[in-house]
Formats: sequence, structure tokens, C-alpha cells
Amino acid sequence: MHFHDFMLGCLKSLMSGDLELLCVILWRVWFCRNQAIHNSKEIEVGEIVGWASDFVDEWRRARFGDQPRPSNGSSSSVESPLRWTPPAGGLFKVNTDAATCFVNRSIGLGIIIRDSSGMVRASAVKHITATFSPLVAEALAMWHGILLAVNKGLVPF
Repeated sequence: MHFHDFMLGCLKSLMSGDLELLCVILWRVWFCRNQAIHNSKEIEVGEIVGWASDFVDEWRRARFGDQPRPSNGSSSSVESPLRWTPPAGGLFKVNTDAATCFVNRSIGLGIIIRDSSGMVRASAVKHITATFSPLVAEALAMWHGILLAVNKGLVPF
């Protein structure tokens, strides 16, 4: 998938709040890429997402204060959350992430499973020596997340 097609898909499917966050994440990834190339400074993926989320939150507070956010023209008035929310009682939530490194020909997978009180019930990381597209890597992380949940008896999710 080309970046252009990815962005068009995001424009069509994401709510404005998620699109804002995606754009800031992409901006920060580019900044970190330049830091790695020109200043030999590597930044962890989790730091990128955390920084972007904090940046968007701070920008929204500065821009909108305590006022309701302007409508994005969508028929839905509910924005998707930017922060983790627990699943309904009796359920488990499986969150996954993946990172690709084409230079090292490897991917990293992360999995965390929480219950409705937010308690971590299982987690895992996995390093795989292979080259996949980011989309395939994310799908692989989800697959391993489902396997972990089933193997640990953390169902339904």
C-alpha cells in the first residue's frame, strides 16, 4: 500500500480526533527519523505516541479550553477515545502493537491483556527476524494477542 492510499483511507474512515493524532504521530516519526539520521539519537516508539498524544491534548486545551469541540460534520456526535478505556464487566481487552525495522529485517510485537478493572492479566513481547509490511506486522501482533488470550483462558474479549 502506498502512503497516499493509506492517508486517503484514513481521511475516509477516521474521526477528526483520531486523524489529528495520526497526523501528529506521523510528524513526530519524521522528526525522530531525522534525529536518528543526523544526530544519532534514537527514540522509542512508545515515546513517540505518548509525546503525540500529549501534544494533541495540550493543543486542544489551548485551542478550545473547556468548551465543547467544534463538530466535524460527521453524523456521529461521539468522538472515539484517545486514551485506553476498560472493557465492559466480564470481558478482557487485548491491545497489540507492532514495529518494523527494514534495516535489521525484523519486527517487534507487543501484547497486553487487561480485565474490566484495568488490571494487567497477561502481556508479551516477541521479536521476529523477518520483513513484513507494517500492516502485516500489526495483523501478526493481533494474531499473537488472540493466541495469548485463548491460551491463558482470558475470554471472552
